[in-house]
Amino acid sequence: MTDPRETQAERTALAWQRTALGVVGIGILLGHRAVTGGNPALLLPAGACAVLGVVLLSGIGAVRNRQIDDAVARDEPLEAGGLLWFATVVVVVVAVAAAVSIVAGRQS
Repeated sequence: MTDPRETQAERTALAWQRTALGVVGIGILLGHRAVTGGNPALLLPAGACAVLGVVLLSGIGAVRNRQIDDAVARDEPLEAGGLLWFATVVVVVVAVAAAVSIVAGRQS
């Protein structure tokens, strides 16, 4: 049987990747809406969403995964840390950008 600690770290890493890919995907959809809907002002939040998603995907998820692996190896509890708060803020910012896109689309 697989050690549950091993699968937990893998699931956490996959969750970070899913979150980051979702943020990038929303950025792409916002960019598409800006181009096809004739609303170039949406390109700024689209670009911001894409950049935040890439930051999450490329750096922060890997750092958090390393922290989890180290804590599991030492058999110590894992601290919540600032990375979790950063990811939460990113998701909220992307949700607001998506809401702005929907409102802007209805007004045009």
